[in-house]
Amino acid sequence: MHCGCVEGRARRRPVRRVLADRASGVYFASLLGDLGIADRVNARATVVEKGFVAETLLDGRADLAVQQLSELRFVPQARLVGPLPEAAQHYTVFAAATGAGAGEAARALVAHLASPAALARYRDAGLEAV
Repeated sequence: MHCGCVEGRARRRPVRRVLADRASGVYFASLLGDLGIADRVNARATVVEKGFVAETLLDGRADLAVQQLSELRFVPQARLVGPLPEAAQHYTVFAAATGAGAGEAARALVAHLASPAALARYRDAGLEAV
C-alpha cells in the first residue's frame, strides 16, 4: 500500500502531531513547502534529532511519523502506512570506493557490499536499488 497522490493526501484530515527525524525532516519540510501546506503542518510538527521516529507513535508524542522506510520498519509495533507516492520520493544514494593504495581487504569489503547476498539483505531492510 502507498499513500496515494501527493496533492490529494496533502489536503485531507488534519493530523495533530507530526514528527520526522533530522535527515528525513529536512526533505519533508521542503516537500510541505512545495505542497503549500508547510505553515499548517509545521504548527504541529517537531523534528526528532536522533532515534527511530516511529517510537513517538507508541508513546503518544505523535500521530504521524515521517522517516526513511528502512528506519520505520525497526519499530514493528507502529502501523506502516507505506511509502510516499513516487512523485514525492527523494532517494539517497550510497556508494563505496577504494583508494589507489587500498589493500585486498578494502576491495573485498566493497565487493561484498555489492554482492547478491548483500543486496538481498538491503531489500529485507527496506532499502531499494535505484
